[in-house]
Amino acid sequence: MHSENRKLFLVLSIWSLVLLPWLFGKGIFADGLYYGTIARNWCFGTGDLWQFYVSESLMNPFYSHPPLAFWLQGSLFCVFGDYWWLDRAFSFLCFILTATAMLGIWRLYFREGKTWLPLFILLLLPTASWAYNNNVLENSMGTFCIWAVYLQLSAIKSEKLGLLKNVFSGMLVFAAVLCKGPTGLFPLALPFMLLFYNREINIKGVLIAFLPILTFIFSLLLLLYSDDARTYLSAYFEIQIQGSLSLSEKGGEGLMLKQLLVEILPLGAVVFLLLYWIKKKIQLGKEAFLFFFIAASASLPILISPKQMGFYILPSLPYWALGFSALLQGINLSKIVISKNVLIFSSILLFTISILAMLYNFGRPIRDLVLLNDIEKISTILPKESKAGLDPKLSEHWQVQGYFAREKSISFYPIGHAKYKYNVGTLDYSLPGCKIVYKGKELQLCQCPMPE
Repeated sequence: MHSENRKLFLVLSIWSLVLLPWLFGKGIFADGLYYGTIARNWCFGTGDLWQFYVSESLMNPFYSHPPLAFWLQGSLFCVFGDYWWLDRAFSFLCFILTATAMLGIWRLYFREGKTWLPLFILLLLPTASWAYNNNVLENSMGTFCIWAVYLQLSAIKSEKLGLLKNVFSGMLVFAAVLCKGPTGLFPLALPFMLLFYNREINIKGVLIAFLPILTFIFSLLLLLYSDDARTYLSAYFEIQIQGSLSLSEKGGEGLMLKQLLVEILPLGAVVFLLLYWIKKKIQLGKEAFLFFFIAASASLPILISPKQMGFYILPSLPYWALGFSALLQGINLSKIVISKNVLIFSSILLFTISILAMLYNFGRPIRDLVLLNDIEKISTILPKESKAGLDPKLSEHWQVQGYFAREKSISFYPIGHAKYKYNVGTLDYSLPGCKIVYKGKELQLCQCPMPE
């Protein structure tokens, strides 16, 4: 095995230690829980391309995001069955496809050496490992975006199949937008960047380079011929886009800028200190400039968005990693000698630990431990697909409603009186004439003497 491949194998083994131990565990970030539940319900419930819901009583119908990620993840449920681990399996698949595209982009510009470096630097960006463990929509959107970028860069590096690559790139941008909305449009800025990057391009090359934009527009118009698609996307635009833009106050103003700076400033400082330490002149080559330009184009739309969540920066992180890697690619690390046997042994050991941890955590709660234990016990009493009352104090406890919807398709209705046979509440929740049939550490279940 070549030295560079051994290093790549080691980096992948570290990634396996970051992702695999949690793959089959229970418990996930609230947004990822809801997206997985929506995908599951689409497969086993409506089966309609444009009808989504979390439960009968919650987000029904659901219009807050475009549908493609739910179709894709829902298809996994249709193929494999109703399993918790499919949420993280879908995210893991997105990571594999993103990592493959990153390696493809790197090899377009640096055919020899340090193929491991971009993935290693991505590993140092905490949001990346967190997102690929929590089933956020940025995973699928970012995957389509980076393959769209790869195809455009590949087309400009080699004219072979350039037209087909750019057409397919536009389709992938369209898919990215159908996963998370307008933030997936940034690869369409790449043709303008490439005009500056490759000034020798001729008129034919310019027309081919702009095919992704034309393809995207054509795909969107074609989709809007469907009445169902127009109805759904119109509701999405009104609820999510107009709703976000009309916010009187930005939620967490500046949060994503702070998050991005927290991610890249320490890394940038280390890179520049390393270059200074080895007395290498810092040169922002064409490749690094291009990668940073793409990273900036991916970051800017979310930085100015009225809605602020730290993990929204995920799709930009692979390009920041590629940019910093391009700055470091010329460094001679030959003085750092690591035995090939040490590299191989370390990689195998990390993979083994990852697999053992994954098997150990199979079906175990890995977050929300106390809550999940209460929900599991209560779910053995509540009939599947039942309706139940909910303590008003829990009306915005999204994990409670999400886990119950996922566990047994249970729908809750926040009430302050005994309208339903079963009522779930906090430990101080009580209803006249009802008895407590389960009391856990966070939740209790009351049974009332009346039918549902």
